[in-house]
Amino acid sequence: MITRRTSLKLAAAAGTLAALAPSMLRAANGELQWRYFQADEAGFCRTPVLLTSEHEAILIDGGFTLPFGRDLAEAIKLTGKELTTIYVSRNDPDYYFSLRPIVEAFPGARVIAKPTTVQAIEANVQKKLEIWAPKLGGLVRARWRM
Repeated sequence: MITRRTSLKLAAAAGTLAALAPSMLRAANGELQWRYFQADEAGFCRTPVLLTSEHEAILIDGGFTLPFGRDLAEAIKLTGKELTTIYVSRNDPDYYFSLRPIVEAFPGARVIAKPTTVQAIEANVQKKLEIWAPKLGGLVRARWRM
C-alpha cells in the first residue's frame, strides 16, 4: 500500500531528478558519486546529500543551524568541486536554515525548489525565524535568494 509519506518521498525524488537531469547528463561519461552529511539531534538529524561528478557538485537540502551549514560548506570545499546547485526539497526550516554559509561560500550556486516550496517558504519564513531564533540564538538565519 502506498502511504502519503511514500508518495511525498517519490514526488521529492522525481522533482530532484528533474531539476538535476542536465548535470547528471554531463556526468554520464564520468562517475556520479554521492555523500551524505548527518546532522545531530539539534539539526533534527537532517541528512543533506551531495552529488558529485568530475568537476561539479549538487547539494540536496541543507540543514537547520548555521554551524552545520559552515561545516557543510567546508566539506564541499574539500571536494574541490564547484557547487552549482542547491535543491531544497521541503519548506520546513531544517531543510534550508543552514544555507546562508553555503551560499556565501559558493556565490555562483543556484538555490532552487519547486514553486510551491518557494511560496511556502516565503509565506512562513518570518514566522519560523520568530519561533526558532529566540530558542537557538545566532544559530539560525534564513536570507538568500531562490
